[in-house]
Amino acid sequence: METQSTQSSPAIERAHQQQLPQRLTEVGRDVFLLGATLSIGAALMLRALGRQHDALFVGQWAPTLLLLGLYTQRHPEALRRAVSEMREQAPALH
Repeated sequence: METQSTQSSPAIERAHQQQLPQRLTEVGRDVFLLGATLSIGAALMLRALGRQHDALFVGQWAPTLLLLGLYTQRHPEALRRAVSEMREQAPALH
């Protein structure tokens, strides 16, 4: 019985690379929202444990993460540009 090759063709790899910015835009929004929610929860826990300074520090992450998520959603072309620049600067992986 023949086994199929686990390597994908260059055309498939290019298709996946072209879809990457769109995927990052979709996933990025959810990841930043989750991070902000976890930040708020961690800040509440730290506050309950009496670590006020740590709670303030962690609690201030939430607005930053929410703004990054909003920016990612509203300006996907900036994300595409950043991904393209990283591809150009990164050495070939193969």
